[in-house]
Amino acid sequence: MGSGSGATPTEFGEARRGTRLGWSTFVPKPHGALPPHPEHNLQSDGVVRTLADGREESMLSPRRRGESHASFLLRIPPAPGVAGAEAGELICVWFNGPQEGDINIWILLSRLPVGGKEWSIPIKVSEIPRFSVQNPVLHFIPPPADGAGAGVKGAMGRLVLMHTAQPAKRGQAEGRVIIRVSDDRGLSWSSNPLPMLTRRGSFIRHGLLPSRSPGGGMLLPVYYTPFGMGNTAGQGAVLLRSEDAHGLRWREVQEPP
Repeated sequence: MGSGSGATPTEFGEARRGTRLGWSTFVPKPHGALPPHPEHNLQSDGVVRTLADGREESMLSPRRRGESHASFLLRIPPAPGVAGAEAGELICVWFNGPQEGDINIWILLSRLPVGGKEWSIPIKVSEIPRFSVQNPVLHFIPPPADGAGAGVKGAMGRLVLMHTAQPAKRGQAEGRVIIRVSDDRGLSWSSNPLPMLTRRGSFIRHGLLPSRSPGGGMLLPVYYTPFGMGNTAGQGAVLLRSEDAHGLRWREVQEPP
C-alpha cells in the first residue's frame, strides 16, 4: 500500500526565517509531593549548567504561555566553515501553544553547538492557521559527495521537519503529516508545508530508522487514529519505508526482525 502526497520538492517554496521568541522568566516550583532536588538549578534561560556528578542540564522555556510538549532532539554533523557548527550541533524542536489540539500551536526550534553552553533563542519554524501542529520529527540529509543529487543545495545538507497537523479543536481523526525543509541547518524554512502522509488520522512521534532490507532507505513508524483517540476502530501502527530522499513518498512494509 502506498502512502504520501505525490508532491514534488520544487513545491517547497521560498525559505523564510523563523520568528524569535525569547526566553520565559518562568522559574519552576518544586512539585508538591517531592522535595526540591539539591543538585538541580533549573532556570528557563537556555544556559547549560553542570551538576555535581558531571551531568549537564538546561531548561528551554519560550516566552509564550501554554504547553511545551513532544520535544525531539537531533545531532547534526559538523559543517566546516560555518560559524558555530564546526563541531556539529544539537537541534531541539517541540510544539508550544495554549493546549494540544487548539489553535495557535507552533513548532519551535532551538540549537546548541556541540560543546556550547547556551541554547539559541527559540524560533517559530512552522504554523498553519486554524490548525493544531504537533509531534515534530527531524531528519538530516547530508550533502552529496559530488555536490549534486537529492535536491540538496550547497554544502550544508538538508534538515527535514515532519510534524502532524489537524483542524484545531476537532481531534486526531483528521490528522495528517506535513513536511518542511531547511537548507541552512534550520535558520530558515520552506514557506509551503507540503503534505507527506494524507491517510485519515495519520500521526508520528518516533524518529526515522535505517532499513535493514536489501533495498535500503529509511523507516518511519506511523500510527493511525481515523476515528479519534476515543474510538479504537481502525487504529493501528505500521512501518513505512521512504521512496525518495525528501520523505514525500512512502510505502508500507513488513521488515525482518
